[in-house]
Amino acid sequence: MPEGFEKLLTPKEAADILGLKIQTLANMRHASRGPRYLKLCGNGAILYTPTDLKMFMEQNAITPSECIHGRAG
Repeated sequence: MPEGFEKLLTPKEAADILGLKIQTLANMRHASRGPRYLKLCGNGAILYTPTDLKMFMEQNAITPSECIHGRAG
């Protein structure tokens, strides 16, 4: 792999990392949701970078509210 480049992941590999089915990931792409992806000209291959998957997970992480007086705030 050339320096400065990440390994590109297939939709199956990306779905496995995210804990999703391949079809769910495809549906997310179609709905303009989900992680950023690359679509190659020519063959139309869909590929993901590990950085984009990590960023998607971080952007969608839920931080529980702190409890105030025994109740969620």
